[in-house]
Amino acid sequence: MRDSVTLPPDASAARAARTWIRDRIDGHRIAVSSEDCELVVTELVSNALRHGQGPPELGLEVLDGHLRLTVRDGDGGVGKVHIAADRSVHDISGRGLRIVEALVDDWGVTSTSGGKLVWVLIRYAGPSDGSGALTTAAG
Repeated sequence: MRDSVTLPPDASAARAARTWIRDRIDGHRIAVSSEDCELVVTELVSNALRHGQGPPELGLEVLDGHLRLTVRDGDGGVGKVHIAADRSVHDISGRGLRIVEALVDDWGVTSTSGGKLVWVLIRYAGPSDGSGALTTAAG
């Protein structure tokens, strides 16, 4: 299963991303709470808006016992990932990726033709009712 959505290239993208992911993971067992999954998506989409180009695309797929969440943008440069120093109270940028790191099993950035893809893996154990694999929601 693979599903994706192109988000608006403005401040409403994070809210749209949270709603989209919540609709898809509702009733499924993942290694983090739905709120933490929404936090991860918010951080990745916000970074794409701040540092990328064009409207971000949010993707979701099940891959080897994990949910693979991706955010693609049109900026081909991977650049240097900035993570704030643990003790620096003056460094106001870079803390979001520390939160992402703490919540997911793995993450990375990949250059693609026409842009870059930021991905995270979160353990996935299937639907709460045992009915089958994650399915896409309408919309």
